[in-house]
Amino acid sequence: MTLAIFAIIFTFSAIAIGRDGTAKAIIGIFGNIIVITVLIFSIWMGINEWLSIIISCILMTAISLFYQSENQRKNRIAAMSVLLMMIVLAAFSYIIIEAANLQGFPTGQVSIRPANGYKAEVGVDFFVLQMGVVLIMLEGAMVDTAISVVSSMEEIVRHSHLKPSELFESGMAVGRGILSSTINTLFFIFLGQNLVFFMFFRNEFTVESMLNSKILSQEIISMLISAIGCVSIIPVAAFLSSRYMNTK
Repeated sequence: MTLAIFAIIFTFSAIAIGRDGTAKAIIGIFGNIIVITVLIFSIWMGINEWLSIIISCILMTAISLFYQSENQRKNRIAAMSVLLMMIVLAAFSYIIIEAANLQGFPTGQVSIRPANGYKAEVGVDFFVLQMGVVLIMLEGAMVDTAISVVSSMEEIVRHSHLKPSELFESGMAVGRGILSSTINTLFFIFLGQNLVFFMFFRNEFTVESMLNSKILSQEIISMLISAIGCVSIIPVAAFLSSRYMNTK
């Protein structure tokens, strides 16, 4: 009941302030929630995990970009930037997750038995599942950064006549300006998510064991990969915008 009340308050206040744009954003959020829900059920039903995750990431990118904005040129450039970096960073994430052995439950810290709600055999490839978590986080972070850079460059193009090289430098300057706040946002999300974890384990484990725990490693590496995505997509979005936007 409390959750429903807060959801209603948020929806009406956001629409009252942002009007049509916010209404589209809220509908987009619900669309992404539906995609995630379908993803979860498809994995439960035994549909190929890789296929489900890839399709879900593409759909969420399309909803976040193409539905919420009518500027198709801007959306196409942002989408190309995201998809290019997703391919590169998916391969990078695959190597990191496999090398760090992040998938699955930390058996030294979580007792896997039916009494506490865990089962050792759930019929899901936890490596693929961990990849899905990282890719969804990465997609969300990169979409936000890419659309910020491309939107700013579109305004620069509209009010100036810069050469492609000059436009690229302007895009990089915009990216550097938003990078600090983006990284801080990721850090605060990580801190908020894991504050309870630190309090819960402080009487059970030493500081060294917490820092070396699989749970914390999963969160830190996921956050760092998302941060790398935010950093690396800036020059890609700036370059594509400088080449494909009409400078007239």
